[in-house]
Amino acid sequence: MNNDKEHQFELLVREHKRTIYTVCYMFSHNKTEVDDLFQEVLIRLWNGFDHYEGRSSARTWVYRVALTSIESWTFEECRGFTGSLVIPNLVTSIGSSAFEDCRGFDGTLTLSKNLASVGSFAFASCSGFKDAEILAETPPSLENYPFGGFGSVTLVVPCGCTAAYENSPWSEQFTNIIEDCTDLAEAESSWGRVYPNPTSGHVTIEADNIRHLSIINNRRKGV
Repeated sequence: MNNDKEHQFELLVREHKRTIYTVCYMFSHNKTEVDDLFQEVLIRLWNGFDHYEGRSSARTWVYRVALTSIESWTFEECRGFTGSLVIPNLVTSIGSSAFEDCRGFDGTLTLSKNLASVGSFAFASCSGFKDAEILAETPPSLENYPFGGFGSVTLVVPCGCTAAYENSPWSEQFTNIIEDCTDLAEAESSWGRVYPNPTSGHVTIEADNIRHLSIINNRRKGV
């Protein structure tokens, strides 16, 4: 094992330990869970350290590596969620039951362009969404009805991608799939700043083209 690499990694962790804990407190306020999450994030950072070239700030890289997936049951039964939900483009996977039974959403669900997989029942019973759109040109893989309960919600896909989605398991989840070649690109989400409040469990995410996404995790106290 490369001692120099280990030393550089130790320095990075020491310098950005607070940032790593901020990421952990986005998912839980239970100290035992936070400590476990801290170890999980360290493993992700170590596994991705060979690809860190210093082109972005180390703090940005920590967020980027740590938040590429939304784990299973992270926001299950979070009835404090309202309005629309935008999944940032950094997210490549959404775990099983990640947002299951979050019935407060009553706006648009926007799924990231880099999304590769959606787990079982990830959005099951989120029946309040009026619209859904996905920015990924290739249909992500699906497990066991992740969108159960969406009913007649229309799925808007990138221009020229209707056939790909109609010939995929997505057509079993959405009976109406259309493409929008003019407005969909404007809805594309981009990574912004994350402002968690460890006391209240309230998190605000600011991105370039959305003013903010403000959420409260009632089940696990802080996302």
